Amino acid sequence: RRPAINGLVLGSTILVIILSQLSYSWLASVQYGLLVIGTLVIGIPHGATDDYIFQQTGLQHSLLRSLTGFYGIYVLIAGFYAALWYVIPTASLAFFLLISIYHFGQSQLFYLKSQRFLSFKLPLYLLWGGYVLLLPLMFSYTEALPIIRELIGYKPLTLSRVSGLAVPAAAALFLANLGLLGYARVQQLLTDQQLIQEIGNLVVLGLLAYTTPLFVAFITYWALWHSFNSMIEITTFLTRQAHT
Repeated sequence: RRPAINGLVLGSTILVIILSQLSYSWLASVQYGLLVIGTLVIGIPHGATDDYIFQQTGLQHSLLRSLTGFYGIYVLIAGFYAALWYVIPTASLAFFLLISIYHFGQSQLFYLKSQRFLSFKLPLYLLWGGYVLLLPLMFSYTEALPIIRELIGYKPLTLSRVSGLAVPAAAALFLANLGLLGYARVQQLLTDQQLIQEIGNLVVLGLLAYTTPLFVAFITYWALWHSFNSMIEITTFLTRQAHT
């Protein structure tokens, strides 16, 4: 939402796209290092205040008021999900992707003040999150396939099939997002500037997924678009809470 922050993230992403065109092989060779650095520097810290935010929003239960209780539940949920993944890996991976898609879409478009969750906000969150998460997987399926196979124990789709579907699927997701964003503008949930900004975001993120290696696309989105923006919003929220 802030034009200056969005411009900074957008510009950084365009630089990554340009760099991929100048030296794709070099970028591919350092992508794992970038993934580790981005995760440690921005990715993990952006969730470090979860317990405090949970308490400040008034959602806390008596069991979760203490750090021990909160992180105890955290660890139990993580352990349960790890066990579930071991038993039913395909369904667990699908659930993980669905939650990630929703989370990415909600964190980007939370500022839309519509009261229509099921009929408008939920589809928009899923479409936007699906666009930014699925496009890198489809366009870099050669890199993603061994990872997916390791996670679930078999190859779900052939390379030729995904390659043939990637561009049509990306176009369909883009047009669906465009349609719902246009509807949001008609309903005055977006300004003209915000609409143009979101369309520009979709275009640049689509180019990022299409032109860069898998983990470069992922860490650029996760570290800059998601984690960095979330840290800005968290800082703003905590500052307001401190003055009320």
